[in-house]
Amino acid sequence: MSGKLIFRVNGNNEIGLGHLYRCLALAELVKSKFECIFVTEAIPESLVLQITDSYRYFKVHEENDFLLYDDLLEKGDVIILDGYKFDYYYQIRLRSFEVKLVIIDDFVALNYSADVIINHGISNSCGYNSVINDLCKVYTGFEHVILRKVFLEQTFIHKTIESINTLFICMGGADPFQLTQKALNSALKSRQFRRIIVVTGAAFNFNSTFRDLISKSCLEIEVSHYHNISDSIMAKLMGQAQIAICPSSTISLEACCIRMGLLTGYGIDNQRAIHNQLIERECAISVGDLNDITEDKLIHAIKKLSRVDVVRKLISNQKEIFDGLSSKRNFEIFSELAI
Repeated sequence: MSGKLIFRVNGNNEIGLGHLYRCLALAELVKSKFECIFVTEAIPESLVLQITDSYRYFKVHEENDFLLYDDLLEKGDVIILDGYKFDYYYQIRLRSFEVKLVIIDDFVALNYSADVIINHGISNSCGYNSVINDLCKVYTGFEHVILRKVFLEQTFIHKTIESINTLFICMGGADPFQLTQKALNSALKSRQFRRIIVVTGAAFNFNSTFRDLISKSCLEIEVSHYHNISDSIMAKLMGQAQIAICPSSTISLEACCIRMGLLTGYGIDNQRAIHNQLIERECAISVGDLNDITEDKLIHAIKKLSRVDVVRKLISNQKEIFDGLSSKRNFEIFSELAI
C-alpha cells in the first residue's frame, strides 16, 4: 500500500449521483495501491452500503467537519475532491496538511491549488492554462473517462445491430425534473419499439403520475421498470437494447461503452461539456435542453435515431473514442502520485 486515498465527494438530488459513481470507479481501479476512504455529506443509504461494503466511510454535516479530522489527514495522503463546494480557499486549507490534491472537475474554475485535475467532459486543457500552477498536471477528454469496470469491459465485446426494437431509458440517479416521464411518453407515442426498459436511480422521487404511466404503458407494449439496480444488472439491461435516451452525464458515457444509438441532451449545466463533446465527436444525436424540448420534437428525434444505418454510424464512432483503455491511463496517473 502507498498510503491513503481519501475521496471527499458529494452527491444528491441537485447535483446528481455521478460524482459518487465515478469515485467508486476510481476506488475500484486503485485499491491495490491505496487504502481508499470515502467522506461524504448525506447520500442515499444504498450508496452508503455500497461504499461500506469495501471501504472506510465517514459522514460529515459541513465542510469544516472534514478539516477537523486531524487523525485522518496525514502528510503524503492523496485527497480527491469531486463536487462543487471545494473552491480555491478550501484547497489551500487542505494543502496545510501537506497532502497531494486531485480534483475531478466538470467546470473550469477561477483558480486551483492541485497536483492533478481530471476533467473527462472537455476535449482539451486550454482553459486551465491561466488558472493552475506550473506543476499541476491536467488530463481531459474521453481518453480519461472515469467509469466502472463492468462498462469499460463492454468496449471489447463485438455488438452488431441488425434491427431496432428495444429502447433503454435512464435519466440518471436523481432526475429532479422528471425527464423519465417525458422520455417514456414520447417513446410510447413514437410506436417504434416492442420493448422499453426504464431504469430509475437511488435518488429518484417517485410520484403517482409516474407510477400510473408505467402501469398504463404496460398494457400497450412490454415496459420493464427497474429501480436502484447494480452496475452489472445495468450493463446487462443496456446490452439488451439497441438505442438509449440518456442525459449527457455518466450514464451516456456508459451507453457509449455498451455501443448503442444514443439520444442525449442536458438537463443541468454540468452536463453541457460532456454533451458538446459527444456531439462534436459524433457519438450521439442531440436534443439540446431536455427540460425545454417538447414531446413532438423528442418523438421526431426518436424516429430519426430508429434507423439501423444511423445507429451503426454512431457505434462506429464510439468504438474509436471509447477504447476501454482509459482505466489504464488513469491508473498511471495515480501510480505517479504514489511515488
